[in-house]
Amino acid sequence: MLFLVSSVLACHAVTIADRLWDPTARTWRVAWLNLAGSIAFGASAIGAYVAPGSDQPESVALANLGTFLGAIGFLLGALLMTPRPERRAS
Repeated sequence: MLFLVSSVLACHAVTIADRLWDPTARTWRVAWLNLAGSIAFGASAIGAYVAPGSDQPESVALANLGTFLGAIGFLLGALLMTPRPERRAS
């Protein structure tokens, strides 16, 4: 839940003010990818829920798919955060 809250706050921070909005920047892409990953992890948690008196999760497929998509979202966001290589003048 807190992943989702922090992702929403990050998206809000990068889009709230005109001075922060830069369409060429990577920050807003990272924030939205993290939000998508957080939503997927939330879906994973719903699928992994085990009801009292049961020994089976609600949906193993949803749990696995949500975990996979959430990890992909966070991975892509992390890759976008890596510094770009500096170009050397020849």
